[in-house]
Amino acid sequence: MVSAFADVDNALIAIRQTTEKLRLQREVLSASRRAFELSEQQLRAGTADIVTVLNTQLTLFQAEDALSQAQLARLLAIVSLYQALGGGWEPRMERAGNAL
Repeated sequence: MVSAFADVDNALIAIRQTTEKLRLQREVLSASRRAFELSEQQLRAGTADIVTVLNTQLTLFQAEDALSQAQLARLLAIVSLYQALGGGWEPRMERAGNAL
């Protein structure tokens, strides 16, 4: 019984932490996108080189990847909460004839 409460508490904490991480990662992504756009403008204006643009693009891609990972972590925390609350589901097995 006590471990069940601990599991629920841990899952709620994980949701709160991953939600905050997701919020912060969205800010990082926004800043990375803006930096990339600025570097492209500087390249067109002749005030930046292609290496700068590629570096900001790499940073943007890394921020997008980190955002996806943060979203996954939050969803996994939600599933953990559901399981800690006693939820469960039966996987549906489709018959071969219904798959097509």
